[in-house]
Amino acid sequence: MPKKPIILIVEDDLYILKVLERTFEKSYEVFLAINGKEALERIEEKKPHVILSDIMMDEMDGIELKKELNKNKEHACIPFIFLTAVTDESVMNESIELGVQDYLLKPIFPVELREKVKSILENHDVSLN
Repeated sequence: MPKKPIILIVEDDLYILKVLERTFEKSYEVFLAINGKEALERIEEKKPHVILSDIMMDEMDGIELKKELNKNKEHACIPFIFLTAVTDESVMNESIELGVQDYLLKPIFPVELREKVKSILENHDVSLN
């Protein structure tokens, strides 16, 4: 059986976390984290092929998570998408400067999100078997 791509979902709203998990669980190996600190621990367990992260979270927010990942060459190249309600233009610009692949505003539509993730993974040569 072909291996599934690994996706890490970082979200502190448990309802949204579960919705996102259900959105991807059939086609992906899904790891969950409720903040950036927990996400860093998950990445040490198994490197994901893509990370979906909220921005506003306790412990460590999404911006700080991406900054930490950028300190490690191997982790800096993991495709990263923000899923957030933050519409502040300065935060959007900082995200782009940090190298995120996309910045999607909530509410997120599962079909569109799956297509976005699939496209990013194809562009990074990750098989979706």
